[in-house]
Amino acid sequence: MQRIKYIYVILLALVIVLSCEIVSRNVTFEDVDFLAFYTAGKIINEGDISNLYNFSYQYQLNQEVRAESGIYATNTIYTFINPPVYSLLISPFAKLPYLTAFALWRILSLSILLLCSWILVKELQMKLQWYHIAVAVFISYPAIIAFKLGQNSFISLGIYTAVFVLLRRGNDFPAGLILSLGLLKPQLFFLLPCTLVMLKKWRATLGFTVGSTVFCLISFVIFGVKSNFDFISLITSSTYKTSWIPLQLYMHSIPAFLGILGGADRLVVAAITATTILFAIFLAVSYKRKFDSIFALAIVGNVLSSPHLFHYDLLILAIPCLILFQTKEIIVKFSLAAFFVLMWLSQFYIKFIPIQITVLLIVWIFILIWRKPFTTAEHKPEPQSAM
Repeated sequence: MQRIKYIYVILLALVIVLSCEIVSRNVTFEDVDFLAFYTAGKIINEGDISNLYNFSYQYQLNQEVRAESGIYATNTIYTFINPPVYSLLISPFAKLPYLTAFALWRILSLSILLLCSWILVKELQMKLQWYHIAVAVFISYPAIIAFKLGQNSFISLGIYTAVFVLLRRGNDFPAGLILSLGLLKPQLFFLLPCTLVMLKKWRATLGFTVGSTVFCLISFVIFGVKSNFDFISLITSSTYKTSWIPLQLYMHSIPAFLGILGGADRLVVAAITATTILFAIFLAVSYKRKFDSIFALAIVGNVLSSPHLFHYDLLILAIPCLILFQTKEIIVKFSLAAFFVLMWLSQFYIKFIPIQITVLLIVWIFILIWRKPFTTAEHKPEPQSAM
């Protein structure tokens, strides 16, 4: 067992080295999303909040960071399009040199993955070791690309893991509070509050409401009305919508997929898809299926219906995959294995990913609603005492 453990540790180290080599092979470190986050952090540290969504100013800072770090300058602009509060998370990193901050961000991301793997394996009482899961997730394409670009997908994974475990243990109010952090990336979390209401988890719903209120107050008190309305105007502008059309090839939801095929309005398709998923969740709740299954269904449904979800955000599917792994249903395990293989190849079959997830989801809903619910452990009937 110890020998296997060392092999996995060595394999993980090898993957990290290879991933870093992939990045360094590109020579230009500016071709990563972390530069947009770092730029927003610098704007906050300079106290010039009014320029948080000023793209001309962001481009100027992009070039300054490239010059200071000895990075080859290009005309590419990495714009900050996250909610204003997100810049507060990045501001401590922006006080450091860019390459140092980038390295620390990667260490944080990897630490979150390791912690989530350990927590989930322990919580689900899986027979596999936590480092098996950590390696399996890290060497998937979504994790590698998130690590390479310096994306925040690992933080999303951490939020979902914390909410899942807290709800499972009955700590509903803290779970709701942590779920409100999902407002940092709302397109990945918008179905879960509705799911809490359907499950009648009122304390969790209250926690989410309180946390969201505090989140909004912080946003308006620190950043003012202008920055918040600048953000809302940005994400609802026709320029913003048009700019993402070529990038839909890298998005893995039904709205983006139909947008590629026929130019369908992503928001309309997202609303229809989300409504359909919520109806499926409602049926699962009505038939009293297990909480684990319903929670996992909400995550997959969120992925499918999100109007803005890139390939690296598929990382959050690690949670429903682990939950599904516990079932004894052969058809689920087969679908899960096929999905993992296809996710591995997502860099080659990018625009077909929504079809794969949809097939998995249909099989899953069929089992949840029309067949006996799968469980994570055997439950023997309690003996009845004679009266």
